[in-house]
Amino acid sequence: ATVSRMGIIFLSQEDVEPRHVVESYAASRMSDEARERVVPWINEHAFPLINAAIEQGTFSVETPRMALVNATLAHTEAAANLSDFTCRLMRALSGFMPVEEQAAFAAKVFQKTGVSPANRDCVLDCYFDAEKNRDESFAQPHNVAREVDPGQLTAATRGEIPMVRTFEVQRTLKTLEPLIAGEEGKPFFLVGPEGCGKTLVLANCFNSLKSVRIATINCSAQTTSSQVIQKLQQQCSVFSTSTGKVLRPKEADRLVLVFKDISLPKADKYGTVMLHSLLQQLLLYRGFYDDDLEWVGIERVQIVGSMTSAASSGGFPMSPRLLAIVNIVTIGYPTDASLKLVYQAFFSGLVRSALFADGRQYDDGKELAVCAVSVYNKMKKRFGGENYRYCVFCPRDITSIVLNALRYDTTGSSLDAIFAHEAARIFTDRLPRAEDRVKAQRILAEELATLGHTFQKEGQPLPIYV
Repeated sequence: ATVSRMGIIFLSQEDVEPRHVVESYAASRMSDEARERVVPWINEHAFPLINAAIEQGTFSVETPRMALVNATLAHTEAAANLSDFTCRLMRALSGFMPVEEQAAFAAKVFQKTGVSPANRDCVLDCYFDAEKNRDESFAQPHNVAREVDPGQLTAATRGEIPMVRTFEVQRTLKTLEPLIAGEEGKPFFLVGPEGCGKTLVLANCFNSLKSVRIATINCSAQTTSSQVIQKLQQQCSVFSTSTGKVLRPKEADRLVLVFKDISLPKADKYGTVMLHSLLQQLLLYRGFYDDDLEWVGIERVQIVGSMTSAASSGGFPMSPRLLAIVNIVTIGYPTDASLKLVYQAFFSGLVRSALFADGRQYDDGKELAVCAVSVYNKMKKRFGGENYRYCVFCPRDITSIVLNALRYDTTGSSLDAIFAHEAARIFTDRLPRAEDRVKAQRILAEELATLGHTFQKEGQPLPIYV
């Protein structure tokens, strides 16, 4: 009865003019100097590139036009010059695309603005250094193999895993830089395959900030909006203001709500995901109605999520309304070269620890890293695809080998023997069929031979180390 007495105006995506959004954002959030500098660049360069990205249509998640516009504004509002603007725009728009598509689109961005990249071989690694006032390219840290010391490995067994700053890590941190800056930061979702390091990147990002409190919600199909409100009430204090009740973080300047696997909550029979609807309300209106139907505002709360693509994780499509108001940053697995550097640093810390310092050093851990990455790649290639969907191999498995080695009594045991046992437990035991386990043991035997270790014959039980 109520709807029958009302008029309905339908606004399609084509009816909304992005230029008005840019003008409104610039008028309310940019200084006069920044507005005069950045808005003409957005009109001249960003809009054609946004249209090109939509025509290309290769996004890691469903992406409305307004999401690209909002991301452009979030990244480029502090651009100092055209070179800085180009690098920021490249990171803003390529973040919505799968990793394999990002380099090609980044080249289009530099071609459109006419800026010459500092590194033509990998334009994604280019950035503008404000201190040096020139374009730069990310460089590998000096002596990266020694970035992880034995003490950090011990802390990693408690969940504090160190992060090696490879090219991919530096690129991701630079992309997140404008999204975590400011009093409240900006909402964003980190998208990537399972075990690629999303949680590790987020932890290191926010640990670098002062007075920030992180609250994590592990989402499932049954996660609802009430759990989010409960978490807010636990982590915040209630203040009375002239506009009503307001929740502010306890003992911190900012509260970061991290939603792991945010695409998992299931829609109800009406097609609505209550969690996503609440997050949309919190981002747009900065508050919610409590059980007494009283409006409660929130201040200094940042919404962050991590997810894999819905198809690969068993998740559900995200609401376009929510995706339109958050930034998307897509990451992937490290390259083989980066994996070897990362795990050389980990194995170097392991061989220098008190447990293994008197034993063989394996070229400061490099031999173990090369062997581990080779085993991982061969296992992933051999036992991948639809027939092995239940068995997902990721770099996290190599990390488990390193950390599990710290639990052993090394009396009478060599590190390569411990490596062999842990690799067999992690890679072989998850295969249910006997013939697959034999094939996996054959792969292990071939790779362990490069370390001078003789693996047990196929079919024989492996020794157990206690």
